Amino acid sequence: MREYTIVRNGSIPRGPVGCHHCGDADVTTYPYRAEITVRGQLLGPEFFIVENSEINHVIQLWFRERETMSCEKMCDEIVDALLTYMSGYSDQWDVRSICVELTGTNGRANLSCKWTAQ
Repeated sequence: MREYTIVRNGSIPRGPVGCHHCGDADVTTYPYRAEITVRGQLLGPEFFIVENSEINHVIQLWFRERETMSCEKMCDEIVDALLTYMSGYSDQWDVRSICVELTGTNGRANLSCKWTAQ
């Protein structure tokens, strides 16, 4: 059994402004980095874990039309969305950890949230 780590980067456009939002008032997008570690075995004919664009798609759909929220809550909700998504692959992949970082413009994590299997 092997372990694989998927890393995807993207950017979430800011939705309608709510009471509690991540960053300053002039922030219009939230760059993120998502890392998912799974244990399992590659199967053909594709030999990939998930479609390349699916992770970004899941994150974009999760935040579409939602009011902005704190950075902490954004990271927490992205982890939940990715856990839900990856549960559809539970027959092939054992998800070991998910780490989400809101990266800001300097490429460093402003805030991160990590989930680890027990």
